[in-house]
Amino acid sequence: REREREREEREEREREREREREREREREREREREDRERSLQREREFNERALEREREERVRERAVNLEQILASKGVLTSRGIYEHMLTIMHIEMKLPGKFNATNTCHYIKNNLQSLSGKSFLYTKSFLDAMNSCNFDANNLAPLYTELCSAIHGAPWS
Repeated sequence: REREREREEREEREREREREREREREREREREREDRERSLQREREFNERALEREREERVRERAVNLEQILASKGVLTSRGIYEHMLTIMHIEMKLPGKFNATNTCHYIKNNLQSLSGKSFLYTKSFLDAMNSCNFDANNLAPLYTELCSAIHGAPWS
């Protein structure tokens, strides 16, 4: 009887140790689960911050692109209007050969005094506008070169 009681006590202690080991394993699983959740939460937060930075970068890029587009449209328009006026003046002055903006600018600069007659209506209005802005005829060709450089990255004739 004593042996049986001892045996039962040993078995009970063994069962108690087994339950304690099981509780410890359960606590360990719970800690691992919490660690995984914290890790996933950190990863989600990191990804959200990365997405937000990416969105902000795209917005900045779009703003820069829009500024570049608007600036290039302005340069294209300016150069286009300027070139159109030079073309009209080339025709009006009956310059020989194909139109060349730089050559037309040089011709205007070199023949400024003789271009004031009634037969040079567009040329005169252009020169009047140029004078109202205190713009020197020596700067006609450099202005065209500058506008073309802004568009093409290199001077254009």
